[in-house]
Amino acid sequence: MKFLKFTFILVFLFTSCNSQKNMDTKTFIKSEKYKEMISNGYTFGVITKSNVKGDCEYSIKISDSLYYDPVNLSDLYKKDMLEIWFKFTRMRRMNRCEKASPITINEIIKK
Repeated sequence: MKFLKFTFILVFLFTSCNSQKNMDTKTFIKSEKYKEMISNGYTFGVITKSNVKGDCEYSIKISDSLYYDPVNLSDLYKKDMLEIWFKFTRMRRMNRCEKASPITINEIIKK
């Protein structure tokens, strides 16, 4: 019986400890950090890696339908699902891939 109580307490402790690191999207958008970064001219995005032929190897996902192709993305940031804040300039050139528009990254910060 003591073992059962001990197990219950351990399970309760581990399941009740939630991390603030994994905020849901609505909470994140309402956060002060988000508002501050947007007001300073940053855009939030997620680096995505693709293995599809004809697609950009790395792109930045802004929303389900908006992707950017960063032509000067450093190897430090070439990690799938890496969340970043960045400032960019759109490029007036042909797209290298079908789904993403080419950009030059001016500043980049890991989230």
